[in-house]
Amino acid sequence: FISQIPGIVIAEPDQTAEFKTDGGAGSGYAPKVVKTVSKVKHERSILARDYEFLAAATSETPKITLPSPTRIHFHGGRAQISREAYPTIEEFWSDIATFYQEEIAALEDLGCRYIQIDDPVLTYFLDDRMREYLLIIGENPDSLINDYAQLINSCVAKRRPDTHLSLHLCRGNAASSWVVSGGYSTLAPVIFPVVDVDTLFLEYDDERSGDFGPLGFIDKGKNVVLGLV
Repeated sequence: FISQIPGIVIAEPDQTAEFKTDGGAGSGYAPKVVKTVSKVKHERSILARDYEFLAAATSETPKITLPSPTRIHFHGGRAQISREAYPTIEEFWSDIATFYQEEIAALEDLGCRYIQIDDPVLTYFLDDRMREYLLIIGENPDSLINDYAQLINSCVAKRRPDTHLSLHLCRGNAASSWVVSGGYSTLAPVIFPVVDVDTLFLEYDDERSGDFGPLGFIDKGKNVVLGLV
């Protein structure tokens, strides 16, 4: 999805975020750096064909999943965003939000009423190694997580009232390897009551996920689905 956004290219792997196995060794897999090389524009719906295929194949409610806009920024940060295209970070956030608003609107025009955002980096803020990485590339982890929460809200701000929106917080699990270890306690107060979604999907299927205390930060009206198996 991200590689198809005009203005964005996928670059080299970010070795600082290499996934680990349960034994603590490196897995050999690392997410790739995303570079913004020119202005981001929504020229066509990237997932329209996917939705149309899915909707035609089921009588149930089809769900479309979008990668979180945070994935466009985290691996590389401001240094990987063209200053010629975006002299200020605020202009970048604005164009990213507009892109997602237009993609969501295009899906809604096709009848899509269930959209999920998969976020693979918000939980990185729980990990000291990843926080140190952000400092090295010139980002402030304490303020950046708030910027991300507001970015997600901006991206979904214009959705239809009857569109159900969910957010899945991923801990970077892939091929029996992972990135982040730690409970949701420091993440919960700045994300759970702030992001404007209808449902939260939270991983709770191993000891790395911590206890259920942070669920107390989920405000009334939100659904929560716990991955316990």
